[in-house]
Amino acid sequence: EQGLRAILAEVTVLRETGDRSHHSIKLTPGTYQLTHPIDLPSTLVADGLSFIGDPAGKVVLTSAVSSKRFRIEDGKVRYRFAAKEIPLPTPRAIQVNGRLQSSARHPNLGYLRIESASPDRRSGFQFRAGDLPNDLDLTLGECDLVFLHDWSCSRLPVAEIETSQSGRLTTVGPIGCQADHYAIDHFEKNPRYYLEGHPVFADTAGEWYVDRHTNELVLVTGSETPTVAIPQLQQLIIAGADGQSVNGLRFENITFTGTAFPMPDGGLSAAQATMHEPRDDKGHRTTSNRPTLSA
Repeated sequence: EQGLRAILAEVTVLRETGDRSHHSIKLTPGTYQLTHPIDLPSTLVADGLSFIGDPAGKVVLTSAVSSKRFRIEDGKVRYRFAAKEIPLPTPRAIQVNGRLQSSARHPNLGYLRIESASPDRRSGFQFRAGDLPNDLDLTLGECDLVFLHDWSCSRLPVAEIETSQSGRLTTVGPIGCQADHYAIDHFEKNPRYYLEGHPVFADTAGEWYVDRHTNELVLVTGSETPTVAIPQLQQLIIAGADGQSVNGLRFENITFTGTAFPMPDGGLSAAQATMHEPRDDKGHRTTSNRPTLSA
C-alpha cells in the first residue's frame, strides 16, 4: 500500500505543475492491503490514469485483515483479532480461504416458514414447534432474522425468542419497509425466513461466529485450518473524490475484494436494487428516503 500511495503522490506533484497527460501505474503481483480508501480526485486523474496489474501474476486490492494467531478447541478454530479488527456492527460476511462466507445459519439449507404473523403484522411472528433450537440464548452472540418478502428481504437483529409458551420471535424494530405491502403476511400467509450469526448455529464446516468476549472469530473446521480475513472498508477506490466527474480512469488485471457489508446498527429492510431502510439500534428508521448499499 505504501508503495502505491508513494507513486500517486508523485503523480500529484506532476499534476500540480500543470501536467494533465495520461499516466499508467504498473502494479507488481501481490496483495495490496488498504487501510483506507484510495482517493482519486478529478485533478489527479486529469486526462487519464491507468492502473495496470502485471499479467504474470495476480494483483489484489483488499481491506481484509487476517490473523495467524489461533487455537483449536472442540472442533472449532478460534482466531484471535485485535478488537478494532472486528468492526461494529459485527461483520456479516468474512473471507474463508479467499471466498466470501456468511455467518453460521439455521437451518443449514433451505428455509423455515412462520406459523402466523403477530397481530400488528410487523413486530414478529409465531414460529412452528421444533423449528428453533431450545438453547438459543440471545445473550451469547449476534442473531439476525433474514425474512423473505416477495422480491426483497429484511435483515434485523432478533430482540426476543419466547419458547416456553407461544413460540414467538420478536425483532428489534418492525419487519419490512414502511409501505403497507411489506407487512409480514402480505405476500403469503406463511413466508420464509432463516436465522444467522448465533454460536449455536455453528455446526457445519465453514460456519462461523464472533465471540465478543474474547475478540475471536470462531470457525467450525473440517480437516484443515483455513485462512480467514475480516473486511474493514466499504470502499477501496473513491473516484471523483473531490465531487467532480472523472474521465479516462482505467483498471486492468486487478482483483478488488475484501470489502465490508455496511450493516446498520439495527439492521435494514430492503426494497429492491439494494435500496433499503436502515435502522438505528432501537429499530427506528434513520433516513426518510431509501439509500442504496455500497458496492
